[in-house]
Amino acid sequence: METLLDVIITWRDEFGVTPLVLAGGGIIGLIFGIFAERSDFCSRMALSHLMDGTWRRNSSSLLTVLIAMAVALIGVQAAVYSGLTGLDQAVSHETDLRLGGIILGSMLFGIGMVLARGCVSRLLVLSGRGNSRAMITIVFLGLVAWSSISGVLSAPRLALAGFGSIPLAANHTPVISGLIGLGLLLALLILWPHRHNFKLADAVAPVVIGGLVLAGFLVTGVIGADDFDPVPVEGLRFLQPVTETLSYWAYASALPLKFGLGLVVGTILGAAISAFISGRSHVEGFENAPHPLQYLSGAVLMGFGGVVSGGCTVGWMLNNAATGHIGVVLAIFGYVIGYKVTQTRILPFGRGQSAPQY
Repeated sequence: METLLDVIITWRDEFGVTPLVLAGGGIIGLIFGIFAERSDFCSRMALSHLMDGTWRRNSSSLLTVLIAMAVALIGVQAAVYSGLTGLDQAVSHETDLRLGGIILGSMLFGIGMVLARGCVSRLLVLSGRGNSRAMITIVFLGLVAWSSISGVLSAPRLALAGFGSIPLAANHTPVISGLIGLGLLLALLILWPHRHNFKLADAVAPVVIGGLVLAGFLVTGVIGADDFDPVPVEGLRFLQPVTETLSYWAYASALPLKFGLGLVVGTILGAAISAFISGRSHVEGFENAPHPLQYLSGAVLMGFGGVVSGGCTVGWMLNNAATGHIGVVLAIFGYVIGYKVTQTRILPFGRGQSAPQY
């Protein structure tokens, strides 16, 4: 009887690694888009309710994010400890902790996602609904992130990213994963009595979304583990995939198809299908919305800050938290600072812009 690994090897020999990984990314994105659209999954909204003190009466967004984080953590750690081949890279982190870079980058990203009224994944879902503000913001965000990786913004990005780095003697992933798990459990216990309209059926979406983190690692780390054509191991994140999608759009004849391209296209398509079925599809412009410069400013800060910190909110709070990266605590701290900055009058866009509207 053939094992799953034998089937995967047969598929790789027949179809090739790239088409399988691209298809896997597309399926994961499709599922994420459907469930994120239906549940209004948004880490930015959860952060807003937490910081403005309304989390008791608006607990659904926080519960959704926390449940997804917990499921992702349990799934990834269980797979790693079971000895599943190909996932060792998933929990292998850099030896230096970029203390300042993660906090500074996350702070900029936090300011940006408040101004743009959504994080990267949320903007992709809104694009699927027909929100042209989100579409424009995503494109501009991707261009800035692309420039921050390999363009004119790469020099300042490198300077900020390496600021305040401290060496780590060893990989303490098991301990850190345990602490993250305890923190999530405590948060859920505190929040659960205030769940109000959050029903048991509402937990399906975050459970599925959290499971997609492991699915991403399985697609890239197991299916993509080819000796001759290996694929970088990644779970569920959106900043890098958006830049890869724009890169492919510009240089399709010179670039290979990647997991991230399938993830982005699948997410938009899944959100569009879900929105159409639920009747939430609606083409929106900038009518009755803040000034376009607010969205573009948010895109710049998210694109640059996300690359400096090493990921978007989904990348840190789901992907990296699931692998036991200690930097997730620093990233959340940076998002909180960024949110607080938007509540001051330091920025050209004043108070009141943090309300969870789109």
